[in-house]
Amino acid sequence: MKIFVHYLCLEKLLNTESSTNKKVLTKIEKKNIQNQRNFYLKEFLHTDKPINITEDRYGKPYAIDYPHLCFNQSHSQSFYALVYNKQNVHVGVDIEDFSRSIHMDALAKRYFHIEEVRKWEEMGKSKKIWLKIWTIKEAVLKAHGLGIRLSLKTLNTNIDDKTNMGIVRHEQLGRFRYQCFDMKSSMMTIAYQDLGMDAEIFFK
Repeated sequence: MKIFVHYLCLEKLLNTESSTNKKVLTKIEKKNIQNQRNFYLKEFLHTDKPINITEDRYGKPYAIDYPHLCFNQSHSQSFYALVYNKQNVHVGVDIEDFSRSIHMDALAKRYFHIEEVRKWEEMGKSKKIWLKIWTIKEAVLKAHGLGIRLSLKTLNTNIDDKTNMGIVRHEQLGRFRYQCFDMKSSMMTIAYQDLGMDAEIFFK
């Protein structure tokens, strides 16, 4: 199975010289991102026709005319990522900048599974590990489509400091595989539905 990724600076995507440095975008900026997303997807599908994209009841976008196309996108304060495949495998992505200011202890107690808190503390309360846990959770929930409707504390990412890959199991979500990428300035995690096979991930 092949998953394709576009990862780029948000400033470049929005075609602005000033630092974006924000998580909340304006309507125009959001529109620019959607246009760029559609451009990449059309290129992938080898079509000049408009891609009719709508959302399901949970707000997860999908292409009406391409039922086997699965995609997801994320942006941090500084970066943007789009992931996609045409094998009908649900996929999700999340990015967080290392420069982001985080109240790690408070958020960990509120949103991390008890096993995640224990492992994070054992690993010296590393910010990198914290961001791994957070982005895995977000990417899995986005891949499934349920989003934050699920209590994050019930989702154990089974984080392992020796590998950037793993499997998440949850009675409401099923099984998802994930792979974390240290992008030097950000942590990015890609999650995908576990259909019994590893994914080859290609950066474009």
